[in-house]
Amino acid sequence: MKKVFMMTSVNWNISTHDLKRLSTAVGELTSELEMSPNRMQTEFSVIIELRRKLNFIEEEKLEMASLYNEELSKRESQLTVLRSQVERGEAVLQSLEYDLAVARKDASIERCSLEQMLVNANKEQEILKVQNEDLRQRLSSVEDLIKLSQHNWEEKQNQFQSDLEEKDGVIKKCNKEIEKVNSEKNYLNKKLQEQDKSIQNMQKKFEDLQAERKSYLDSIQRQEDNLNYYYKREDVLKHELEAAALREQTLAKEVEAHIQDSKINSDLLLLRIKELEKCLQTEKASQDEAMFNLDKLRKQYTDLEISFQKEKANADEWSQKLLQSQEAYKCTLNKLTVEMEDKDKAIESFSKKCQKLEKSCGDLQKDLDQVRACNASLEDATRDYCRELKLLVNSFSNQCAKIRFHTDGPLTPSFLLKSLKEMLLAYECQITLKSNELADTRERYEEKKKESDAVEECKLYLSRKLQESNKQLTLVTGELDELRKAHVKNQCMIDSLQKELKNTNECLEREKESATRRCQQAESYMQAMNDELEEKKKCFYSIYQHLVSGRVLPKTDILMGTFTIDELYAAIQEHTTYLLQELEKEKQNVVKHEKIRREKSDAMSSLQKTCDETLKNYSNQMKAREISWQKQKKDLELQFAALLQESQLRAEKCQEIAEKNKENNDVLEKIKDQLSIENVKCKDQLTTMKEENTSLLIACALMAGALNSLYSRSCALSIQKELLQDQLKTYEIVKKDIMAMSQAFFNAEEKRKHGAKLKKKQAKSMIHVFRKGVIVVLAANRLQYFGQSCNSLFTWIDGINEGPGILVCGITSPGLSAQKNEQQLHDLVNWFRNSDLLGEITSSVSDLKHILDTVGMSSRSSARLIINAARSCFSKLMETLSVRIARAPLSRNLLRASDRGSLSQSLSHGLHKVDSNALKAGIMFNRPILKSVASLQRHICEFTQRLQKCEEERRSMRLEKADLKHTIQKLNVETQQLQDQLVKCWHINLTEANTRLNSKDQYPIPADRHLSYHDQDRNIKEDSKSKAESIVQTDKQYNHHDQEMYQLEESIHKAESCLRLSVK
Repeated sequence: MKKVFMMTSVNWNISTHDLKRLSTAVGELTSELEMSPNRMQTEFSVIIELRRKLNFIEEEKLEMASLYNEELSKRESQLTVLRSQVERGEAVLQSLEYDLAVARKDASIERCSLEQMLVNANKEQEILKVQNEDLRQRLSSVEDLIKLSQHNWEEKQNQFQSDLEEKDGVIKKCNKEIEKVNSEKNYLNKKLQEQDKSIQNMQKKFEDLQAERKSYLDSIQRQEDNLNYYYKREDVLKHELEAAALREQTLAKEVEAHIQDSKINSDLLLLRIKELEKCLQTEKASQDEAMFNLDKLRKQYTDLEISFQKEKANADEWSQKLLQSQEAYKCTLNKLTVEMEDKDKAIESFSKKCQKLEKSCGDLQKDLDQVRACNASLEDATRDYCRELKLLVNSFSNQCAKIRFHTDGPLTPSFLLKSLKEMLLAYECQITLKSNELADTRERYEEKKKESDAVEECKLYLSRKLQESNKQLTLVTGELDELRKAHVKNQCMIDSLQKELKNTNECLEREKESATRRCQQAESYMQAMNDELEEKKKCFYSIYQHLVSGRVLPKTDILMGTFTIDELYAAIQEHTTYLLQELEKEKQNVVKHEKIRREKSDAMSSLQKTCDETLKNYSNQMKAREISWQKQKKDLELQFAALLQESQLRAEKCQEIAEKNKENNDVLEKIKDQLSIENVKCKDQLTTMKEENTSLLIACALMAGALNSLYSRSCALSIQKELLQDQLKTYEIVKKDIMAMSQAFFNAEEKRKHGAKLKKKQAKSMIHVFRKGVIVVLAANRLQYFGQSCNSLFTWIDGINEGPGILVCGITSPGLSAQKNEQQLHDLVNWFRNSDLLGEITSSVSDLKHILDTVGMSSRSSARLIINAARSCFSKLMETLSVRIARAPLSRNLLRASDRGSLSQSLSHGLHKVDSNALKAGIMFNRPILKSVASLQRHICEFTQRLQKCEEERRSMRLEKADLKHTIQKLNVETQQLQDQLVKCWHINLTEANTRLNSKDQYPIPADRHLSYHDQDRNIKEDSKSKAESIVQTDKQYNHHDQEMYQLEESIHKAESCLRLSVK
């Protein structure tokens, strides 16, 4: 009954308290509304919500009143029921008092038995106290060890943190140094590239000049040789003329002498004299032609000397123009196109002239055939003349005898002998002259061969020049296209920036308009709030009247429920803060847009300035190029005029060489066909060799993986065998240790009650389930890690013999699950196409090959040498394969896990202590192993919890490490961006420098054409010496730069190695 009355009173107090709260809140609201009308204007929306809440509260109050009346009726009915139950309870009390008396008697009996049990228990407690003290000592020792381990771990953690901080500092320093080194490296690379390009251009031009000089010198030497040959020919012809004059005199004398002697032979002599006169006329005609040719050659020699002097002057000019050609190199390309067309036309004209020359060569060959026929006829005539001379001598001898016989005075034969000797001497001179002429013709033939080779070289030189000019044209067109593209890009950038400026201005105007609108809206809200203040007052007054009229509250409790100020103004403050935040955000947006507009306007102005400057630079460059093009056009016209003269001279020499070149071409074509056949055979052999090499590499890779896996398995099996033998020996010792540990806790566990045991077993079973789950998760994670890091490809099983499988391994790199397939494919391709594997295998087996080649079959010690070499080679091969597959051989330390400070070692130490103490006390263990293991598991679970904590901390450290790596990657990205910016700035500076160089005036061209030959030679030698010195200096600078680059690369490698060590 008392409980029911208390519940009703509590409900009544709650309702009256709420009403008082409302009344006080209404009063405070009215007072605050009167004191702060300006605030209430801004809280129009909040007050509407408060109205709704008040209406809802009124409805709840009415419902509470109805429920209160219903509960009163229910509680009265419950009172009647409870009274009947109390009467029944009194009857039950009497029965219970009787039961208590009986129970007290039983309790007194049980007390006696319990007192005896207590005495026994006290005795056992004393025994247990002794045991507890021993256990506490052991626990204290174990705790000390744990504290030491924790202290060591904390020290290691602190050291690790300090090392990480130091490494971070080192990494930052290294990054800064790397940035500096990269900037310097890029700068030096650009400088070296520029210098290399300039040196290459200089070398090319120097080589061209040397080639031209050699060609000119060769042509001059050839002309000098020709002149010497013509001088010799003149001397020979003079000798021939003198001999012919002597011949005529001798013949005249012979005719006068023999006319008187013999009239019979006079007719024959006259006929022969006529024939001789004809031969003399032909010889005179040939002499006249030779003199005419000599005059031509003299004229050509004079022309060649003039051209030689001109070419020397041109060479001096070219040596001085080399400095100017570097600046005006790009300007000549547009004109070269026109000149190329002229060259094509000139080549066509040359080809036509060559055809004409070939025709003239045919005519000359016909003339040569005729001359040969004449020579043959002359030789026949000379033979006949010799025979006739013999006959004449015979006849003269006969006639002399007749004359002596018939004439009065005898004839002396001395006159005839002298004449015949003179004739013989003349013939011998002619023979020697003709042999000399044959030698001269052979020399001419060789010289003409050389001239044909020189002509071919000139043709090749012209073709190379054409190719170079075409390449230069392509380069210049590419540069012009790039410049146009850059100009178009700049214009596009300017247009886009102008559009962005317009858009930003429009956005600013829109935001200003929106700000003005919001200010107007705020003013309208203020006016609305002022209008609604009066309505709120009326609303509160109407609520109060409704409450009074409905008599929900008694007259004594007129005030409504009290509301705190924080509750009433919470919503209003939220609304006001929201409006203020929006205003601040809009102001900030306006400021930001203004800043953006200013920045973009500044950027536009700077871009316009840069564009104007670039346009000016382009215009200056184009003007300078036009000037240089005009000058180069004049120079090239002069060059082509000189080349045309040279080509005309060489075309005359090419007439005789054309046929020989055709024959050489036929021979070369045959050789080419043979070489093509041999090339096809070599290609086929190469393809076969490549296929064989790839197949060998794949087979070697497979065998290497199989051998290494079998070797590792054999090592593991041997180690496991030893471990199993050790475990069998230590099994009995472990049993005793487990029984000793379990006996320490056995007595305390048997004295506990059955109910407590059940509860603890349930709790422990749940803990064991949780811990088993943790252990399973850890084991699964470790298995997953080992599976990812495994480098096996497949297993081969012999299906015929059903033997054990062979595991074939390869190279795999640990990676994430998403990247696993790609990485695996990449590693497999690299493994099966690894050309280094074959080299390593051959290098490891090289010693054995050398011994097999050197050792003989008959020696007795050869077997031992071969075995030792095979053993060493096999060890090298296994080492190389283990390094290649990245799988180190197993060791016993890894499998035994018996390092100092490990969990197994600390547990074994504690067990030995317990066992020694128990043996001293004389305690025997008779408990089964399963129960002892269960008791030990309880203590081991604590260690597992600690291990879990350690693993969680390790994972947190890994996460921190990943964050550090992420930050380092960001820093690397930033450094790359800065390097790109530096490269862009460097390119801009280079373009400006080139424009400045192009804008400079060209050097004046000295023209010292009236100097003597010796002065020109001296100038050429001095120029060549200066050029050689400059080339040596540039080579020294280049070597110095190479050394600096090598030092920089070494410093970079050192920094990278330091970074890798710091990351590890």
